[in-house]
Amino acid sequence: FFFAPMAEQLVTAASTACGAGVVHIIKQALQAPGFLVFGKLLDLNSVIELSTKPYFCEHKKWYDLLWIFAHGTLRDYNEKNDLPKLGVAEKIKLQRLTVLRGLQGPENAAQKLLVFDLDGILCDRSLKKKAHRLLKTYRDFAEHPFVARSRPYLAALVKFLKENRGHYLPMIWSSAMTANVQAVAQKYFKPDLFVSILGREACDLVKIPEMKYPLGIKDLSHIWNLGIGWNPKNTLLVDDDPRKASRHPQNAIHPDAYDATKCKNSDEYNKDSELLHLITYLRECTAANDIQKHVAQVQYKTPRTPETKRQVKISPMSVMSQSRQYQDIKRRYKDLHIGSDFIKLICRWAEAPTLRHGDLMAESPKVNLGSAIAVTKNLPASLDSDGVKHNAKIVLLMVDSADPSQHLTLQLKFMVYKLERGLMCPGGSWNTVDGADPYEDSVMRNTAIRTLKTIFGIDLSMCTQWYKFIEVWYHRPSKTKERVVIFIPDCWNHSDLEFDVSYQADGAKIEGDEDAAGTTEAKEDTKTDDAEAEKEEGKREKKDGKSAEDQVTEEEDEETKARTATEKDEEEKAKEEEEKIKAKENEDKERRNEEEEQRAKEEEQRQRMKNTVMEPIFTSLASLLDYDANDTDEKTFEVSLLAENFHEMLEWDFGSKILEFLLVHQKERRAMATLKGKRQTWKEWTESKRRRAESGQERTKEETKEEAEEEAKEEFQQEPRETEEEKAAKEEMAKLKAEAKKAFQFFDKPGRGYLQSSDLERLMYNLDAELPCRMVHDIVSSYCKRGHVEYTDLCK
Repeated sequence: FFFAPMAEQLVTAASTACGAGVVHIIKQALQAPGFLVFGKLLDLNSVIELSTKPYFCEHKKWYDLLWIFAHGTLRDYNEKNDLPKLGVAEKIKLQRLTVLRGLQGPENAAQKLLVFDLDGILCDRSLKKKAHRLLKTYRDFAEHPFVARSRPYLAALVKFLKENRGHYLPMIWSSAMTANVQAVAQKYFKPDLFVSILGREACDLVKIPEMKYPLGIKDLSHIWNLGIGWNPKNTLLVDDDPRKASRHPQNAIHPDAYDATKCKNSDEYNKDSELLHLITYLRECTAANDIQKHVAQVQYKTPRTPETKRQVKISPMSVMSQSRQYQDIKRRYKDLHIGSDFIKLICRWAEAPTLRHGDLMAESPKVNLGSAIAVTKNLPASLDSDGVKHNAKIVLLMVDSADPSQHLTLQLKFMVYKLERGLMCPGGSWNTVDGADPYEDSVMRNTAIRTLKTIFGIDLSMCTQWYKFIEVWYHRPSKTKERVVIFIPDCWNHSDLEFDVSYQADGAKIEGDEDAAGTTEAKEDTKTDDAEAEKEEGKREKKDGKSAEDQVTEEEDEETKARTATEKDEEEKAKEEEEKIKAKENEDKERRNEEEEQRAKEEEQRQRMKNTVMEPIFTSLASLLDYDANDTDEKTFEVSLLAENFHEMLEWDFGSKILEFLLVHQKERRAMATLKGKRQTWKEWTESKRRRAESGQERTKEETKEEAEEEAKEEFQQEPRETEEEKAAKEEMAKLKAEAKKAFQFFDKPGRGYLQSSDLERLMYNLDAELPCRMVHDIVSSYCKRGHVEYTDLCK
């Protein structure tokens, strides 16, 4: 038993007592909160004597009360009036015993008791009037006043429990009322699956300040103290709320709750896979001999999916601001790496937005992508009078309409060039041959046309409309400024235009070969001069050494000349050998230096070719927006800025259509309300005329005929008729609804059919339409119900 010492003491004391002593022990057992093994007391001879011995007849009522606690119910106690009165604690204990009495013990030594919570684990249940929209939509149980939705993969869990009946004996213990729990269980499960279904009556109710109703604590010791074989080593509680298992946390695991209010969309609600993970964990528990040790060693953790970026992408601030400094860029694009030389971004598209979504739907030109190309020699960059270097770059924009169901950000394709470390927009530097003033758009267009044709083999001279999109300014360490202008030419208006970007240029290779040859020749000349200089120096050293030795020899005595000559010869031989060794070492060192220099030059040449070789690719707007802080290359930074600004331009375009539609729709609703009132007034007037005609007054045929003609004339004049202007307005409204639906779908990337009210409000402010707060609030509150606007119904 769970409270073995206390139970053993009471049973031992009762076995040696008699009469009033036994009654005193029975009272202690009834009042003891953890004592539930009343059958042990009932089997003692000293207790049986209370009902059989005549001299103990006054104590028989205590024997009957003990029998009810061991085998009866609270109803049995209430039906008898001659039993001792019970206190509140004793009644609660008898009620709990009544509920737990149907629970059976383990069928084998390896079987474990598996206690499931209902709400949040097996299903999502709520009051109908408080139910979430997802729960109401996908409910599969509705019995007033509750609605419920079975958890995904519940059938897989039921199958697992049936197949592992020898390992697990499942039961349901919920903090809801037992009748409500049984109603849901009868809908979802067969009667023989769970050995017992317990409700709030078996819980310990604890008042918590922040909760309206008491919290139902599930004290597993009530089951363990029944004495039927369940204990802390073979019992596992599965509950989503840790507070309900606070009495025995070492015997509980806590999967994530299945709750519609915590789901972002219907996909998350309908594709919940928590039960599959629970089945895997339970399969690991089958071989455990001690549940408490297993729970401590193998903790239950719900597998977390990596968080994805928010599907609805709306700028956090106004999209129409033109000049943006470093701090502004940092706040707008938090994942963008900003170079140290960056000064500002000028959004030229926001000055006068002329590029619209409808302009991009024309037939795109044909583009033949080739292999990687090498950068050719180009004219040197010129600086203007202020020392500013100007660069002109472009991106080619296409629309891939092969799959219209794709989101627009996947249909829009940009042709950029792929480097080893990032992406870049093709282009080049301004030269005076393009024009005198680089701040003129025509001059920078000439730069773009010239550099693209020379370097990349792309001829864009046929494009007539060049959209000056953004300007990026840098301040270089050499105290010079650099300006990069990115254009978007209207290649989509020239379907007969055909590009071949596989243009191959060999200038870089030739230039590299010439540099390598010049370096080798210079190195050979240097090597020859060094060798000759060393020979001259060696001769001089030998000559000087010889003259000095001759002078010393002349001063010596005649007796020592022979010996000195011998020593001199030996020294000369040793010196010659040393010079040979030294010369050989010098030659080896020079050879090694030459090899190292050659390898260094080859590596430098290879790195240079890596940085200049580019591969043309087509990539979608969505992929260009999927950057992170690891993209540190400056050219990639420019591509990311272009993608963000293009998305902001589409945001302004579609947001303006949504605003226009909502404002027109508001006027139409007011007009329809007025028209409906007029129609209602006309119907009431005609109905009153009809009732007067049927009042029973007799009229002559001529009076009736005259009145009928007069009524028909009045009805024709009063009934509103649809005019030609109203028909045209209705057609215009239908067209506006179609455009608004496309606009809503642009922001609703998951395709949920609605937009959050916070997103709609932020979108209204970002358009810089000078809308007062009152008007924005009226629009949002008029169309948003339960925190979102369902545009599918609005745009029908």
